[in-house]
Amino acid sequence: TVFTQADLSLSLDPKPLLPCIHSKSVHLSIDQSADNSIIYASPLMMDLSKAITTIPSSFVYSSNTSMQEVFFHVCVARRYLRNFGQGLGFLVMAQLTIVFAILVCNIGGTPLLFQGYHIIFVVWVVLPPLCIAILLAPARLEALSEFALKNEDHFLDINRIFVYYLLRSAPIIAGNIALFLTTLQLRWNSDSDSDSESISDHFYWQADNGSLIGSSSWESTQASSQAFSTFVFTCMIIVSSAGFLYRNTSLWNSKMKEQTPWWCASIVVILLQLVFTFSISPEAFSGLSSWHFLLFLLPFIVVAVDEIVKAHDSRLYQRFQKRERLMFDTLLGMHSPK
Repeated sequence: TVFTQADLSLSLDPKPLLPCIHSKSVHLSIDQSADNSIIYASPLMMDLSKAITTIPSSFVYSSNTSMQEVFFHVCVARRYLRNFGQGLGFLVMAQLTIVFAILVCNIGGTPLLFQGYHIIFVVWVVLPPLCIAILLAPARLEALSEFALKNEDHFLDINRIFVYYLLRSAPIIAGNIALFLTTLQLRWNSDSDSDSESISDHFYWQADNGSLIGSSSWESTQASSQAFSTFVFTCMIIVSSAGFLYRNTSLWNSKMKEQTPWWCASIVVILLQLVFTFSISPEAFSGLSSWHFLLFLLPFIVVAVDEIVKAHDSRLYQRFQKRERLMFDTLLGMHSPK
């Protein structure tokens, strides 16, 4: 079970035994140029060696492979394994944010924050470049000195990680819903005849048969407000993705200028979101008031919550590293020759 839970499996093919290779279908070549003769087995012998190896391995090395090359591949494997876990966590968090935002709107009876085409654009256009950028994040030098989390440790922490997702998505959900309703109310007041008319008259629980009763003016106001809120939501998702570049390292102590894939992906996503926003509602950024300047506080709130989550997770992660190192040193001392 140790190897089935390992983050990387490596195996070295042994040299074939001479008494077992006197078959006409097996041909061996011997490199006499080296100091020690190196025996190279035929594909048949390699298949036999793989068949008798009980550990499934993705990388197979010859017997003369240097340990530096093995350590390099271990470092690369841990880099992509860690980045894949962080990218998958970001993808789950972003999708949960959309789901809970729609759920809160349905419970409150408010107009929906997103339409179907907004969700499709965010899921299939916005999130993939950011996930790929997290996957291509640079390697950490201390990756080889840390103990990788095993499967059972992830299963024990699943409730804690789910709470982390909720905490990270809470300010994005609350901020975008408040922004959407404020923008909708301000634009509806400017478009309607009476300033005293409230958007609550168009909430689900005020409509007949659970459907909205709105004029073309209301639908246009709602579409422009949703387009603007979707743009802000994408910006907040980009800010939140920066926190997933490092699991335990604070953004203030990290080298964000070295995250070239993330910067490129963020610029591309913002440009695509601008094109999408103006294509569905050219008036998405019109009629902004002084209340919208509070939007500049939302990224700081998102980053602050992310830092709190990281600080809590970092304490538990360091405790896990100390416990694993103590167990490793204990087992090494028990089985070391006297």
